[in-house]
Amino acid sequence: MEHRLLSEDVRDSFHEGLRRLRTEAGNLDGLSAGPQPDVATHLRQGFLRWHDDVEAFLLRHVQDPPDLASSGRYRLLLEGTVPPDQMYRAVNGERQRIMLQLAAIEQQLPSGPAQPVTEPAGAGPRVVAEDEAPLVFISHASEDKARFVVPFATRLRANGVNAWLDRWEMLPGDSLVDRIFAEGIGRARAVLFVVSKHSADSPWVAQELNAATVGRIEGTTRVMVVRLDHADVPEALRDLVYEDVDPDGDWSPALERIIRAVFEVPARPPLGRPPAYVRQALGLGGEPGGDHESGLVTTAAEATGEQTTVAATVALVKLGVTDGTHRIRMEESLRALTDDCLRRLSRIPFSPLHRLEDARVLEDRLAAFEAEADGLARVLATGIYHGEDQHDAYWLRPIVRMCRSAAADDSEMLPGALRPTRRYPALWLYYSAGVAAVAAARERFVTVVMRAGPFPAPSRGAEELCEFLHPRAVLDYRLVDRMPKWAGAEVRFGLSKHLRMTIRPVFGDLLDDAEFAVAFERFEYLRSMIEADLGHEPALGEYASGADRMPPSIGRVIQREIRGAGPSWPLLRAGAFGGEVQRALDAAERARGR
Repeated sequence: MEHRLLSEDVRDSFHEGLRRLRTEAGNLDGLSAGPQPDVATHLRQGFLRWHDDVEAFLLRHVQDPPDLASSGRYRLLLEGTVPPDQMYRAVNGERQRIMLQLAAIEQQLPSGPAQPVTEPAGAGPRVVAEDEAPLVFISHASEDKARFVVPFATRLRANGVNAWLDRWEMLPGDSLVDRIFAEGIGRARAVLFVVSKHSADSPWVAQELNAATVGRIEGTTRVMVVRLDHADVPEALRDLVYEDVDPDGDWSPALERIIRAVFEVPARPPLGRPPAYVRQALGLGGEPGGDHESGLVTTAAEATGEQTTVAATVALVKLGVTDGTHRIRMEESLRALTDDCLRRLSRIPFSPLHRLEDARVLEDRLAAFEAEADGLARVLATGIYHGEDQHDAYWLRPIVRMCRSAAADDSEMLPGALRPTRRYPALWLYYSAGVAAVAAARERFVTVVMRAGPFPAPSRGAEELCEFLHPRAVLDYRLVDRMPKWAGAEVRFGLSKHLRMTIRPVFGDLLDDAEFAVAFERFEYLRSMIEADLGHEPALGEYASGADRMPPSIGRVIQREIRGAGPSWPLLRAGAFGGEVQRALDAAERARGR
């Protein structure tokens, strides 16, 4: 995909920022030293901060930036499910993947559109670039080259593995030590040892084994073994599963297993459903159409069809947050539903809104937005309510995508009074997510979502989500307060009332009316606190209607909570208000609207 800068004005800051990110990427290695298990935690946290920096950098500089969060390995890091002894390997693999993407973007920018690559006549299709393919160093004895090593390495390369073989890499005058140990083993994702009666006497194989063993202990290198002629395996490799190969026979099965190991793709067959008698014994229901399991699993199965239904995705989300085996399908279904929502929103026609008399047009337009975003909002509310902190990235991504879409539509071609209205679907999702997080006592997510971004804004640079979706930046309050639904009534905080009324159906049976009212009011207060702390005018809400007479009850409750819990108050633990109790109290005072 071709990438371009948002404008020529950011070219210098692009190159400067890229140099900084590369330096920070190198500094991650410094986090890999120290006592276990702290080292794995610090390395993971450092990588995730760097990953966020890269995403923010791309959003500020590049049109249609790549989705850096699309890899399965990143999802495992985000969820915190990578074992400590594999942390460096996982972080290093993700870091290399992202740095390659950055390098590819950098190469495209100076010369404009990328030119097609012309392959030599007779060459096969170029499946993967050499600098993107996993590097595997092959340690072997010279005597085994012709009969096995060269043919095996050639087949590896034909299957997307960048096999490093001295015959292909070494040139006259090269330093053996630098080329083999620094550029070969030092950069390799894996080292493959070809063990034979000849390798036992090779001093080079012995030194390569020492270097690879150090990498294996540090978690930076995977070590694999192919054994020829039933030779004795060295002591340092005997705890590893190895492949027995007859050089003169068919070693294709061993080749496939090595390739799977390099790419970390297991050969497990797909997991099916338990037999009916097992489901019945465990109380999961009988055949499809029966009880609990058929009502959830069967419904969730519909999410993989051509028409992704909201009910199917909701069912899949309920499964995904409780059973990791459904998580990939859950994410795919959520992505498809988001794609469909964005497509339908883009088809809603726009016309200028310049006069207060256009309030009726605005009311109709908001209703159209809400109808198209309703399904996605229901899915997010379900996931946030039933999920845990480790799942938050799944729910944040659709909101961020909605904001990016709105930012892309904030063009000068739309009338000034109309442009911000494009952000309303994102605001509606944001409110739905925030209310769900508060109702589930997971207020940390409110901080996470409000600090998302930045998103490009016309004439104002880039904004975090709390500023990009500040209610006053999304809709003209005068128009909202004059919508026909408020006819004959004096309205204060009309947008707050409108959001409360239109979002309530999203929660269906998740919350009763009283629970929803409490969660909505509390979310608006917390949102206003964070806005105030970040230097923005708090948007307030219905809760502030009586602020000129007495402190609103929700304000008293939250201020009492902060004083009682101190640094343990949920938003302070999540990093809001700099973790400072007094800052939170000051923000709470401003959020009262007095």
